[in-house]
Amino acid sequence: MITVGGQTIGHISLSKRSNNWHETQVVIGEKKYWSKGYGQEAFQILIKKAKKIDISKIYLEVRPTNTRAIRAYVKCGFRAIKIIKYPKNKYLSETLRMEIDLNKLGEYIVFDAIRDNGGKGIKARDLLKAIKAKKK
Repeated sequence: MITVGGQTIGHISLSKRSNNWHETQVVIGEKKYWSKGYGQEAFQILIKKAKKIDISKIYLEVRPTNTRAIRAYVKCGFRAIKIIKYPKNKYLSETLRMEIDLNKLGEYIVFDAIRDNGGKGIKARDLLKAIKAKKK
């Protein structure tokens, strides 16, 4: 649970999946708690605990339109990998898969889109455009 002042405002989870990968999810319920750093803090704690128990490969899926969350995940060390299509799901037709390998922190290859931007970083929506263009 994620709590502030004794009040539960959200949760974070980590579930074992195949090939030594673990899936994480974070939910901060009410908008008044968004963009306050609570999710990032929860991820930092989760990552620290994962390292202690030898978990290194973590992924998540996020709506490509959720640029606020994508920026937060990037700050935590996740990198955008690919867009996943769910054509039969009318509520969530696609997600952006993001991954972090705790054994390779600091060794990630920077996306061409970021390098092409003079190393200044890139906005989440521009990163998504670059990923989609790379798939074509």
